[in-house]
Amino acid sequence: MKNKGILIGVIWLLKCCLSRPQDHGYELCKPNLTPPFGRVKVHVLKSKGPGNSCQGCAELKNCTTFDGAIQIQGYRVSDANSAKELYFPKLTEITGHLLVSLLFNIKDLKGIFPNLAVIRGRYLFLDYALVIYQNNGLEQINLPSLTTISSGGIRIEKNINLCYVKTIRWKSIMKMNSDDPYSLVTSSNNNDCYDLCYKGECTVPAGHGASGKQYCWSSGDPSDFSCLKHYYKLESTCVLECPAGYQAKEKIDFIRWEKTKTCEACLTERCPRVCKVSSNQGNGGIIDSISSLRHYKGCTDIKGNLEIKLRGGGQTIAKELEDNLGMIERVTGYIVIRESVAIVTLKFLKNLRLIEPEKTIDVQKRRLVDVLYNDRYALTIMDNPKLEALWDFRSDLQITAGGILVRMNPRLCPGRIDPLVNDVLQWTNASLGRPVDVSQTSNGNAVACQVKAINMTVRELVKPMFSACADVCVEVSWEEVRIKEDYRNVLFYSISYRVAPDRDITEFDGVDACSATQVWTRIDVPAGDPGTVNTSVSSPGFRPVNRLSRFIGKLTPHTLYAFYVEAATLNNTGARSALMFLQTREMIPSAVVGLEASYLDPFTLLVKWQPPLYPNGNITKYLVQYQQSEYSVWRQPGIDWCIRQVLRDGDSKDGDDGKDADKNGECKVNITCNCDEEKEVDKPEKRAALFAKEFQDVLFKAIFTKTKDDNPSPTNQTTTPPTSMTFLVNGTNCTAEDQANGLCEQISTTASPTSTASDVTTESTYTTPVSNDSSTTVNTTMIPTTSIPVLEANGTEGSIRISGLKHFTDYTIQVCACTSAGCATNTRCSNTRGRTHRKEKADDLTGVVKVHVNNATRSFNISWGQPVDPNGVVLKYDVEVSYASRSSPEIVCWQGHKPSWLVREGMYGNYSVRVRAITPAGNGSWTSPVLFTIHEEKDPGGSGKLVQSSRVGVIVGSSLAACSVFILTCGIVIWFVVRKRYQEKQVPTVLYASVNPEYMNSTD
Repeated sequence: MKNKGILIGVIWLLKCCLSRPQDHGYELCKPNLTPPFGRVKVHVLKSKGPGNSCQGCAELKNCTTFDGAIQIQGYRVSDANSAKELYFPKLTEITGHLLVSLLFNIKDLKGIFPNLAVIRGRYLFLDYALVIYQNNGLEQINLPSLTTISSGGIRIEKNINLCYVKTIRWKSIMKMNSDDPYSLVTSSNNNDCYDLCYKGECTVPAGHGASGKQYCWSSGDPSDFSCLKHYYKLESTCVLECPAGYQAKEKIDFIRWEKTKTCEACLTERCPRVCKVSSNQGNGGIIDSISSLRHYKGCTDIKGNLEIKLRGGGQTIAKELEDNLGMIERVTGYIVIRESVAIVTLKFLKNLRLIEPEKTIDVQKRRLVDVLYNDRYALTIMDNPKLEALWDFRSDLQITAGGILVRMNPRLCPGRIDPLVNDVLQWTNASLGRPVDVSQTSNGNAVACQVKAINMTVRELVKPMFSACADVCVEVSWEEVRIKEDYRNVLFYSISYRVAPDRDITEFDGVDACSATQVWTRIDVPAGDPGTVNTSVSSPGFRPVNRLSRFIGKLTPHTLYAFYVEAATLNNTGARSALMFLQTREMIPSAVVGLEASYLDPFTLLVKWQPPLYPNGNITKYLVQYQQSEYSVWRQPGIDWCIRQVLRDGDSKDGDDGKDADKNGECKVNITCNCDEEKEVDKPEKRAALFAKEFQDVLFKAIFTKTKDDNPSPTNQTTTPPTSMTFLVNGTNCTAEDQANGLCEQISTTASPTSTASDVTTESTYTTPVSNDSSTTVNTTMIPTTSIPVLEANGTEGSIRISGLKHFTDYTIQVCACTSAGCATNTRCSNTRGRTHRKEKADDLTGVVKVHVNNATRSFNISWGQPVDPNGVVLKYDVEVSYASRSSPEIVCWQGHKPSWLVREGMYGNYSVRVRAITPAGNGSWTSPVLFTIHEEKDPGGSGKLVQSSRVGVIVGSSLAACSVFILTCGIVIWFVVRKRYQEKQVPTVLYASVNPEYMNSTD
């Protein structure tokens, strides 16, 4: 028994010593429990037990991609261990949604998801992909790597300490271009952050240079900055690519888990990198896997023998070979490429200029000899079943010693090998004793190496007349091929086409034998198919030569395509056309993305956007249309602003997000009460409140309700779908009633060359970013339209200034992209809303306050002048009346739509009055106080007695009568009470006799 235990221990020790650490790299994780049908895959993270340990955190530690949704519900960080548990540095992708709610004692999300880059949104939470809701301890979002939310909206709400939410361009991250106003909600967060950016520009600290566009600045040392994700740090600047003489370096700070990309100066101009082949990798230095291939990334000089033996490699082997071996220029050793099943071409050796075998001492011969493969060859290409082409040889390619061996490559024709030997190296079998062993029988024996040329033409049809070839349509035609003068030797033809990055590619670029994605799309056409016969060319002695054709549709506009036709034959003679290229025509682009508008001052809006996802050509210009929005909640009839709370709405720079209750003046009390339900109007403010309430109810139900499968996420299948009662109607399903209520914003893009909008002054100024951090200011002109002003911006720009606007006014802005084929219209344009800033002193009253006093009735009439051009609309007036004998003044609210005067009654004495206007932008200034007096009237006869009006007599008489009645009533009540008590005391006593049976008379 003891020996058995020792044996088990030895086996375990050997297993530990001989095992290799695994490269985790990509790891896909899924929820432990499979949800029922109709429910989404949700992984919940929450506190558990008295120590607040994390339930569900261990399953995510090594995940790079999580297939499902992640919800952090009610997690409280109590110490360093609980914070460490909630840390997932490897997680970069979530296929579902991310929900963070009731998170305590964590200031930002960088300490949880530092590298989260993509949220796919395949499983949404009430149509949202990112939800950050009611986290009191959260101060910043800080997801530095998040760049893409593929589907779904964003809702960040009720985080009372969360700052900088509106400084993030959320629409640039969201790939869903939706007009739904609830797709992006950032409300009820901290809007009073002490260091908010002004005008959306960065103030660069001293010593940091003049431009802050490329940096994320921090206070203190000027060298303390970080470049954006795709830039490299070069001394005190950031560049997109390292210049000549510098080498790109990436360093990872494992403590902060941050990656730094820098440019370091090279010792030589070409920045060579020498890599030594190591035989300690467990494979003798042979490249037999992707991991071993990546050791040579960026290498220019290889010290040692380069041996490639890839039996697999995965779906990206061609790209991996190009990325890791594409810079090799010199090999100090020999090259062997054999038994590589996945390799189709050796194009990755395009920069090779020198093969210089190493030398060693031959003890027997007592001299230096070259180290060659099998003591003969410096270049060996053998037994590669899928290899079809070599590489584009450099004219200065040299092999200093040894020969060439090329054999057993069944798809590599000898005709592709001869240029290397005869033209580049200019060798023969007898030249310098170099062996040149190129097999004529084992190379190319599986394909037709004798290729006949096919005459092919490619043209694009501008207006195809059939639906199968709509939009972009290409016709490929060729002449029928006859092998050995017999057309029956051709079985069929294959048309191959692909998107070409340039005109220098070959048919083997990007192709490997293991790729699941076909680079070339192939269409087989039967030989002599009557349906494809187009024309005939006479040929003497045989039947006419047919010209075949095939139409190819569903191509991308303004894209370079490569085409070729190949014939499948019965014998070893093949037929193929030359590679031909065609640039498809431009078409109207899709809608721009990331459109947003923010104010710069009371008369200027800054509109920003990003290019369309499908430009369909070169963007030549952008048309920017704008007009005042007709709908305004402030102008709705029937609203008593003296009852509703008016909150200032003039400091928000986010013109897209008008759903912040604190910014839009939405009342925090019940504003939807209406006794007449039949006449109730369904307004956007009511719908926003209803949807917010519905969202909160569903969210908290998901958090605090425990289900059997512990999978409490709502889905779009289990909740009420969006309707017109909960969501704003978009432009595609507008009704006449919606348009009448201002719920649909449609802007016509038809321009008229005969009329202009002369009542609006427009200016377009934007900045062109260039590599040297300079900028160019360009002024544009306005295109004449019938009624809507149109600005034109250059196609390389992404922003424009709209000047000459009205202060504190909502504008509907539409941006349409244009190519040479035309400009986008209607749904192909993007729309947004923007509001200009409030104008100072615009809400002040005009003129002076006038008071007319009637001493006889002790009343006074107050009138004032309305603001000439207020910020929006005057909602109400505050009229402050001060009386000398009172400690606090009386403030009277007066509706803004009523006439600007009111009548009040008072007492005799001295008064002062002042008035101010209240608008959506805030409170106007008080007018100067107006002093007046209500005098008591004297006897006109001069006796000095007060004139007692009949009204005073009535008051005095009524008072005396009331006092008399009160005294009489009290007397009657007192008399009745006293009398009753006296009578109770005077009632005569009644004697009740009883018989005593024990009584005995004394005489007895």
